[in-house]
Amino acid sequence: MVHADIIARVRLYPTAHGGRQGPTPRDKFGCLLELHGNCFDCRLLLTEIGALSPGQQAEVPIKFLSFDLVKPQLAPGAKFFLRDRTIIAAGEIVQVLAVPVEL
Repeated sequence: MVHADIIARVRLYPTAHGGRQGPTPRDKFGCLLELHGNCFDCRLLLTEIGALSPGQQAEVPIKFLSFDLVKPQLAPGAKFFLRDRTIIAAGEIVQVLAVPVEL
């Protein structure tokens, strides 16, 4: 089972405003999360939420592929964008869940 690193409030842009042409997959959606001018590969974990449609808002668990690179920039209230070729959504971190692994 994949565990989320953060919970974020995400609002997908409507298609007419540059958003996706259709809904996300129902289980997970891979995209880039742009935070403080840097982009990080992530997965929106949608198994319990289901597909998100353009214009929809939801609180979403998110998993980063390289958590250690993004961890110093994560804080509740931090605003970000989601990219899939173009910006498709805006969001705000609600909660940071993951703790970095100590070596």
